[in-house]
Amino acid sequence: MAIFVDENTRVVVQGLTGTQGQFYGLRNRDYGTQVVAGTNPKKAGTDVDGIPIFATVADAVRETGANASFIIVPAAFCPAAIIEAAEAGIPFIVCVTEHIPAQEQARIYNYLKRYHPDVRLLGPNCAGILSPGKCNIGFTPTEVAKPGGPVGVISRSGTLAYQALYELTEAGIGQTTCVGIGGDPVPGTSFIDALAAFEKDPETKAIVLIGEIGGSAEEEAAEFIRDNVSKPVITYVAGVTAPPGKKMGHAGAIISGGKGTAQAKMDALRAVGAYVANNPTEIGGLILQPAYRAHKARLGRLLSFVRFHFMGVYRENFADRVLAEMMAPISDAGDNEFWDAFGRRFINLSYDEADRFCQYSREFMFTLLPREDIYLTLLPAKARRGVGQVGKDTVPARKMLEKLGFRYEGIIDPFDGGPHLHANTDDIPLVRATRKATLGKPAATSSCKGLAILSTLDGEGTFQAIQTPLVEQSDCVSIPKDAMAALGVGEGDEVAMTIIDPMPTLEQPAAGPKKRPARKKSTKKVAKTAEKTPTKTRRKNAG
Repeated sequence: MAIFVDENTRVVVQGLTGTQGQFYGLRNRDYGTQVVAGTNPKKAGTDVDGIPIFATVADAVRETGANASFIIVPAAFCPAAIIEAAEAGIPFIVCVTEHIPAQEQARIYNYLKRYHPDVRLLGPNCAGILSPGKCNIGFTPTEVAKPGGPVGVISRSGTLAYQALYELTEAGIGQTTCVGIGGDPVPGTSFIDALAAFEKDPETKAIVLIGEIGGSAEEEAAEFIRDNVSKPVITYVAGVTAPPGKKMGHAGAIISGGKGTAQAKMDALRAVGAYVANNPTEIGGLILQPAYRAHKARLGRLLSFVRFHFMGVYRENFADRVLAEMMAPISDAGDNEFWDAFGRRFINLSYDEADRFCQYSREFMFTLLPREDIYLTLLPAKARRGVGQVGKDTVPARKMLEKLGFRYEGIIDPFDGGPHLHANTDDIPLVRATRKATLGKPAATSSCKGLAILSTLDGEGTFQAIQTPLVEQSDCVSIPKDAMAALGVGEGDEVAMTIIDPMPTLEQPAAGPKKRPARKKSTKKVAKTAEKTPTKTRRKNAG
């Protein structure tokens, strides 16, 4: 289920007759949100594309049963609009307007707490709230969202919230609700309020929290997570490179007196068990990690095995060589020595900025980076030491791939210097061992003697895979009854199967990297970069 708003939310738009109010009000309505009314004392009795206009919010509530307000009026009129909505009995108010003075925000916040404690204000200066497939109030682009959960999103930044939704959706992960709390100094709804709501929501299984420099909201959220949140929390804090004393976008985004830095916030969140992403493009790929990294079932390893199983099932759709890009070492501040020494000389972007840009276009790197050989001796020692190396979180993935026959052949990613591991597709044991099998009668778990990945593909193209114990027989395989139910199959059905215990082995040792030539002064070349368009850095669960 969603938090704060759902398909039953009935919205009155205060400002619907204005240009911006009409654009976003109708956009919200067209998404499926129940926009039932607008207000304007001078235009009562008219309508905007069929939505009736009332003189006051109280009239709109009485006539339409509105239970939420969308305030999109100039800053000077917002305090009065918020008070009017609260006094009309609206329990949930979304104010997207920016440039409301901080003292006015504080006055309104205290007024609501004193006289209308049951009213929730979201904002001001926020992107609004979206419960995908159910209700959208505000600016959030619904095109990047996916209904159904299981992830809840909370963000001070609107644009980074949109990117988080995009990353999750691209990874096939749905969202329950995306809450934009805004970046002003006195938000009506805090991180803690949203965290508490997501913690109580049974459909939200993980939470993405996006913060930024300034204030202490992230540190306070960290304390609340430590004491009250049982669900995995994935975080990103914007503003690592922001200079002290300079406001960055939002009124609340300012480092003052050495406090409110991105690093301090990241340290606080990391200390309570939240996973801190180095950049927002990692968010979709990190959803599994925080709670399940140490799971006894080794779920990260299982996901990798399922990928190879999938390649074995649909071998004709894959090339004869497989490339695995491994993430290079990244500092706690989100920097990469190789990029700073090499790529940044040609593309004047920070590592974080370049990584984000790659999400939308890789052509700029292909165009701007040199195609000629680059000599390692031209790079600083720190950059040279990182060539072909992986970050500490990627070491297990590299070891696993090398056991499956992948080898580093001296080719690196021109973006961060991380190694490219290669293998012949047909030499990968898990690909080679994948075959079709017919299911027999259910087997008792106690009688099973091996472990396998089994999968099905239904008529709608949905691929499902499970790891299960099994018994191999001459003409069929048998698995436990609960495994058959989980996969939705029965006796006599055909499945794809890859035995992983005992693990299939390499038929022959894979060739190691070529022997390096003797070192010659000023002629040592950096490992050659890939011939094709350079790709962006892969997430930490690569492989």
